[in-house]
Amino acid sequence: MRFRPSKYRRAVRVFLFVLLICIIFILFTYKYSRQDDCINFLQRYSTRKLIPFHMFHYPLDIDFKKLEEDITYKGSADVDPINEFQFSYKKSIDHICDSSEGVFLLFMFKSAPWNFDQRQAIRETWANQTYFENDIIRHVFLIGRTMNETIYDRLSLEEEMHHDILEMTYVDDYYNSTYKIIGGINWCVRYCPTAQFVMLVDDDLYVATDYVIKYLHGLPKNIYRTLFVGRVLLTAPQRCLNDKWFISLKDYPFDTYPLFVSGGAVIMSMDFVKRLQIVIPFTKWFKFDDVFLGIIAYQLGVQPIHHPEFYIADGVSYKEEKFKTALVSHGYRNINKLKTAWYLHMQTNDSV
Repeated sequence: MRFRPSKYRRAVRVFLFVLLICIIFILFTYKYSRQDDCINFLQRYSTRKLIPFHMFHYPLDIDFKKLEEDITYKGSADVDPINEFQFSYKKSIDHICDSSEGVFLLFMFKSAPWNFDQRQAIRETWANQTYFENDIIRHVFLIGRTMNETIYDRLSLEEEMHHDILEMTYVDDYYNSTYKIIGGINWCVRYCPTAQFVMLVDDDLYVATDYVIKYLHGLPKNIYRTLFVGRVLLTAPQRCLNDKWFISLKDYPFDTYPLFVSGGAVIMSMDFVKRLQIVIPFTKWFKFDDVFLGIIAYQLGVQPIHHPEFYIADGVSYKEEKFKTALVSHGYRNINKLKTAWYLHMQTNDSV
């Protein structure tokens, strides 16, 4: 009998394909059975039970629209705040939005004290005003304090050189990110209230600023009061103790979160930011900043807007075709990759 290697190669390929499908199925099943096991464990050993989202309420469980009106028109509310910001700014850097023409877009970057290279790359690329003649953009880096003396000294030099770092007195940590956005929101309402739009962005993202500006110019003004844009998510809380996003039933007993915008990149109108600033002190602190804003938006009756060109979970490479239309992409912590993406964008786009 004559040996036919192609026949055996096909058999091996079929076997490997079937094996791959089996592995994917097992992993998928394990992931969700593990999540169910975590929920069952928590409910078995906790006095609290999982509550369906249609029964959602969150402290303070009050009429937020009335709260807004009372504070806006009366200057006070009938209830006491439960989440006042206890931290201060090292320097207020109140010059950022000085402009006789008015700021169109303010970037607020969520950065860490040690991310020196990322900040400089952003200054040189997509947050650089020199690339945008028709619209005034400004930026500020939101940072908590560090206990590392070497990093602190270098950060102090950076602050003196660029005057764009808003350092706050909480310790910079992933689970303190909600303090970071509260401090940033309070600052921009006080020191940059005439900016039309605010964009919260992580410092490892690429942003096609010209596309963002074009998108904002195309929006009708009647939605400014509720403008809350990005990659919209509907997810269930993580209940396994070793998960990065674990949340206990005590802290959040409901089976799903409200719709929220992924915290990597969020665009808001200043009108909406001012509304957030009013009601944040009356909303219980939550350790995940994007969910925290989603809870407040839900309480205010604001529906977040999903934009398909926000690639947050899975970044898009500048080598891919969809990069040409992307507004935002994750995965650019490498500064050389970020600079390459931006310069390629400039070369292929006449609007920059």
